Amino acid sequence: ADERTVQAFLAENARTLKGLAACEEAIFDSFGDSILHHAVQGGSEKVVRMLLEVGRVEADLPNARNESPLQLACRRCDIALMTLFLEADADPNRKDAGGVTPFLSAIFAGASEEMLKLFAKAGTNVNVQDSKGVAALHFSALRNDTKLMEWLLRNGAEVDGQTEHSTTPLMLAAKNGHADAVSLLLRSRGNPALADEAGCTALMHALSGGHIKAAEEVLQAAEEVLQTGASVDVVDTAGRSALFHAVLGGKVETVSAVIEKGGRANTLDEEGRSPLFQACLMHELDIVARLLEAGADPNLAGRSSSLSQKGGEDDSARACLEEARTCLQVCATLGHNDLVASMLERGADINASPGALRWTALHLCEADRKSVV
Repeated sequence: ADERTVQAFLAENARTLKGLAACEEAIFDSFGDSILHHAVQGGSEKVVRMLLEVGRVEADLPNARNESPLQLACRRCDIALMTLFLEADADPNRKDAGGVTPFLSAIFAGASEEMLKLFAKAGTNVNVQDSKGVAALHFSALRNDTKLMEWLLRNGAEVDGQTEHSTTPLMLAAKNGHADAVSLLLRSRGNPALADEAGCTALMHALSGGHIKAAEEVLQAAEEVLQTGASVDVVDTAGRSALFHAVLGGKVETVSAVIEKGGRANTLDEEGRSPLFQACLMHELDIVARLLEAGADPNLAGRSSSLSQKGGEDDSARACLEEARTCLQVCATLGHNDLVASMLERGADINASPGALRWTALHLCEADRKSVV
């Protein structure tokens, strides 16, 4: 913004009886942004100061998106402008249309230590949540920003705050394998027994996140939760225990960790699958071997469930998969010859036919034309 132009504008409007506050068409552009918002976007400290000092433009003047100038300054991480607005009593807890406050905007933008001090001095609510229930501690846990997490916790952040889906910071850290963040939250008395809307605990998130993180990092995060005494046999809304989630994560190290903590191998989820059945379906050789070693029963039979793995399967293939009840049947149907041998070595009943059609593994193999010997 041009300083002289703004000075002339202010001088002209100051002569009127109603003054600047009545000149809405002059204060706001066609997009709903005020001259104060434009000054902030341009980083014009002198212009912002003039507009605030004239006494006619409110420090919390909202634009069309209900954003205050302070919020824009926070998003820019502009400490000088932040200081000006906070000295003018701008509200650091004022929410925009998405429920985001200046404080949250600063956190999302990577607030510096100096910015955090300004917010603390202004009495900012560190537990404020946006329209989806995300608070600063959720964001910092997701980013593995332990320094920010420590500051938030020292300043009263609620360690077990929940989003709209009942997700806690601990769950976010665990799901992403952030072992340091998990450890910090647990030391701060984060509750590992809490579950989200799907019934998943922090431990389940740590285990099922194995597909996106190195096995050792996920294992460390899972171990942090296990050391608190969290139960490994609690199930989510789909009937899946921690061991089942470890199988889904695809890391034999985490599967072993749960087994060593007493996780039961012979359970069925709501889809009628056991952890061993799921491992066979995924063709995870090492995990299958570990489960069998732990006493998983290859003859444990569930009920019919939808097991289709590829969009291109024909009706015959889908029907065979849905008929599979035992581990041997699903291995035969999918042509996992190496696993068929493992199942038979562990006492799998080759003649078992628990499905509705009473087909054995050999029937399913022939019906789907797999090359199982």
